[in-house]
Amino acid sequence: MRALSIGLAILAVSAQAEPRPSVSLQIDEQGFRPGLLQLHPALSYRLQLNNLSGRAIEFESPDLSREVIVPAHSQVNIFLPALQPGHYVYFDDFHPQNRGQILIPST
Repeated sequence: MRALSIGLAILAVSAQAEPRPSVSLQIDEQGFRPGLLQLHPALSYRLQLNNLSGRAIEFESPDLSREVIVPAHSQVNIFLPALQPGHYVYFDDFHPQNRGQILIPST
């Protein structure tokens, strides 16, 4: 039983030590770049959102259950779980014409 507990503890530490893949998303006065992110369905991700504009933005996605204000010339990280195949829309709630989406293809 003790060996099983140690094995499970090592497995848990190994799983935590494995870094999430990072993807970068930029926004400026023209909108999000890239406008379409294609991600793998079996992975969780760290989304690095870089606000290159001189104004604050509010990254919002009801599809992803995420909402965060990003000050001008700042960066935030948004952690995404492994997502089911489909399209996930996001936008700048302060400037709703700035939109993008995440595509998770079927495998």
